[in-house]
Amino acid sequence: MEEIVIKDKTFKKMIGAREIDARLQEVASILRKEHGEEDVVFIIILKGSMFVASDLIRHFGLPCSIEIVRSRSYTGMH
Repeated sequence: MEEIVIKDKTFKKMIGAREIDARLQEVASILRKEHGEEDVVFIIILKGSMFVASDLIRHFGLPCSIEIVRSRSYTGMH
């Protein structure tokens, strides 16, 4: 299993990019079928979700709106 080191943290890669992209395509297909006729609004919570959300929206492929929310941890928490 591939390990990724960021600063002082070590992570094990569990899911590859192709698997993630395939699942995003599946989710986008479900959303198109269930909500494609509606005015769809994707609400993105920043701090890491932007890239996954943008891939999902590209796969969704229909007109939609995007709203972005920025959230912070409680004061003093990291």
